[in-house]
Amino acid sequence: NAEPLYNAIEMNEIKTNIAPLPPFPYTSRYDNLLILFVNPISGNQEGKIFLSIASKYKAESGYKIIDFNSIQSNNKKYEEPIVAVLFNLIDRDEHKQCVDLIRQLTTNAQEGQILKVIIAGGDGTTLSVIEELDFEGIQLSKCIFSHIPLGTGNDFSNALGFGKSIDIEDNVDSLFKVLVRYYRANKGKVDVWHLDINCDSQKGEIIECKNKEKVPKKDKNGNIMRVYKRSFI
Repeated sequence: NAEPLYNAIEMNEIKTNIAPLPPFPYTSRYDNLLILFVNPISGNQEGKIFLSIASKYKAESGYKIIDFNSIQSNNKKYEEPIVAVLFNLIDRDEHKQCVDLIRQLTTNAQEGQILKVIIAGGDGTTLSVIEELDFEGIQLSKCIFSHIPLGTGNDFSNALGFGKSIDIEDNVDSLFKVLVRYYRANKGKVDVWHLDINCDSQKGEIIECKNKEKVPKKDKNGNIMRVYKRSFI
């Protein structure tokens, strides 16, 4: 029953007044990058902790960047040179910035470079983000996706071997312990299915359940939908 956070077509039409961010400062460390979409309202709202930590490291460029190479915590050095870039998924300006950054990085990637994209949220959030990036024309083959389980079901994360929940505290050490598992993880393959339903224009209709009632599905203009497209992982 998980609904996507935004319909992919609606996301494509989002208009924002935000000024373009300066050039991304970490392109030379492509292999160290973790790009995080964070949904702060999934499940128990643990995503707010991720964003709280990241807000303390907002760079002059405008991005929330945590470069673990440059942080000394308790006089120790982090054993992996992770550069985490976090975006608030439900902030429309940040959402657009994240999509634009992924497009920029994958478009300019050198041969063999794969961008690590992590969705921190529930199963519905994960599907919605991957569906949107696909809809936006971003080459999914140039990305590795994973799922930090912040929702209620978290079946995708569990299927990937990361379990159905995490422990996160409001400090950078705790965030590193979460992220390092994804940074070191092996990569594998999953199927992305595309479903197109085209109904008979006279007799066909697409039905959805609303308040326990079955009603024809309508688009944002109130017209009954005869064509329905979705992707599935």
